[in-house]
Amino acid sequence: MNRTFHSLLLTGLLLLSGCDLPSTGDVIDQRTPPEVTKATFSPSKIDFGKILPPGPTHSFTAKAYLEVADNDGLNTVSSITYTVFSPAGKVVAAGPLFDHGILPDIVAGDGKFSADFQLTIPSDVYGKYSVRYSAVDKDGYASTTINLPLSVIYSNNTPPVVTNFIAPDTIFVPTSQPELITVSVQVSDQEGLKDIKFVRMTIVNPIDNSVRSVQRLYDDGGNVNVPEYGLPSGDVTAGDGLFTMVIPVPSGTARDIERDFNVFAIDQSDATSNIITKRVRFK
Repeated sequence: MNRTFHSLLLTGLLLLSGCDLPSTGDVIDQRTPPEVTKATFSPSKIDFGKILPPGPTHSFTAKAYLEVADNDGLNTVSSITYTVFSPAGKVVAAGPLFDHGILPDIVAGDGKFSADFQLTIPSDVYGKYSVRYSAVDKDGYASTTINLPLSVIYSNNTPPVVTNFIAPDTIFVPTSQPELITVSVQVSDQEGLKDIKFVRMTIVNPIDNSVRSVQRLYDDGGNVNVPEYGLPSGDVTAGDGLFTMVIPVPSGTARDIERDFNVFAIDQSDATSNIITKRVRFK
């Protein structure tokens, strides 16, 4: 009897070894996100200098277009959206694109999504806008984000002007703790201070004209620490056109040298102001 029992047990084990038992491993998700195959946006460039009459804002018809594919079928695509960002990163317009066969879309369900919409932009905010497209399916899978440029310029633009550049004549290099120096410059622009993209100062070796440092000046009221040094900019009143920066000079700075401090401003149309240069001695 024992021999018979062992034979039956062995036969059962052999049979089980040939069975396809349920897997205890994780199930592989083979679903794929939508794929953007083509994206356009028009217009790609706007010139406020050619739009009449002038006003606080300008509105125009924008056309968004996207072609989308999905291995799981277009019926799994739940939303196609556009978002327009200002040069400062603020959302100025957003909405859906459609593939429903109603103008501006032509054929429903062909994976070509369209939208016409009114885009309103403040007339004093020029620069590089961006248009972001995104496709998401019903399971929440998102396509790769597509970003397209939208250039807003002002052809009648007047470059900014910098005046009254203040910087020390001589900087005494410290022996221990960094020495804080303050530089400032007055900036004006016929299109307003909102047209100023940034104010910079380059520190240049006058012997070989090599740029040794680039500093940014701020008109922020000094209320927050600027990223360059983790210190307040030293500016007193925000928005008054006086751009300022506090720069720490470390103890390891070379002595008995001269450097040219060159300050200038660039506006949203990428026009450069005049440049003011001051030669500074390090001792």
